Amino acid sequence: MKKLLLPILLVIFLSGCHLVFDEQPEIEQVVHNVTLAEAKEIALTHASVSKAEAKFEVEEMVEGEPSYYLLVIKDQDHTLLYKIDIASGKILLSSNQESDAILDGLDASLSKPSGTNDKDLDQSVSSEPQPSTPSGSKSEKPSDPKPVQPSDPKPTTPSDTKTEKPAESQPDHVMKDISKDVALQIALKDLGVSQSAIRKLEIERDREKNMDVWEVEFDYGDYEYEYDIAISDGTIIKMEIEYRFKPTGTGEISLAKAKELALARVKGANENHLRIKKDYDDGRLQYEGRIIYNGYEYEFEIDGPTGIFLEWEMEILFY
Repeated sequence: MKKLLLPILLVIFLSGCHLVFDEQPEIEQVVHNVTLAEAKEIALTHASVSKAEAKFEVEEMVEGEPSYYLLVIKDQDHTLLYKIDIASGKILLSSNQESDAILDGLDASLSKPSGTNDKDLDQSVSSEPQPSTPSGSKSEKPSDPKPVQPSDPKPTTPSDTKTEKPAESQPDHVMKDISKDVALQIALKDLGVSQSAIRKLEIERDREKNMDVWEVEFDYGDYEYEYDIAISDGTIIKMEIEYRFKPTGTGEISLAKAKELALARVKGANENHLRIKKDYDDGRLQYEGRIIYNGYEYEFEIDGPTGIFLEWEMEILFY
């Protein structure tokens, strides 16, 4: 009898264990939202304002579709406003005014129930700031390109565009797409040259970082330049330069000198922000590296014998 009972109990036990395993609940995937501290860092990086200089007048989480952080930063006599999406960290709205005018329209908006329309807040903002990054130092070599730090000027949008339905009011903060002529002026101002100084100009519409951009290409000095400029607001998304000739000089600069040349182009950056290595192209020494600093990524190639920058690329990280 005992011999017969033991197999039966064993079968019941194993079946029970199987049922227990089947009833285990599935583990839900945790979605990481942007924290307030991360949102503040995104805003400071975009505005190129240090934590020491910034004072946050408003730090509010506004629930709705989508939910976002509302941040107002005081920087000397400027007031910066940011709306940052909680789910993605994307900047939904940004504005820069030279007074406390931004704060005047916020009281009513902050007192609204969660999830209500933010149209009043949006319409109180009429200007978009561009991230201003410091200008890099010029190289002593005459063949080196001009400094490539973005000035990101605010574009002037055409005023002659007519609306088909005059009866419908348009929100004040909506910015019209910039023209290719405005994009060219942004690139020239960033480089600090006039249109008469450049050659082989080409401008075409393209896509970069999942957005429409004007791709502006031209030659200046010994280099080919390419700018990708957001059509929506004139932000310089990316900029590349390439040396047009094959260096023929001899000698060899040291790794320390290559670091010095690269860091001189990104004011404020130091060796903690720099990665660099030796490489060879057809037996000729090159230094390849990357700098990540103040919301931008820079990549470069330096000719080992001469110290000439063969390539230099700047790309915005937060937009």
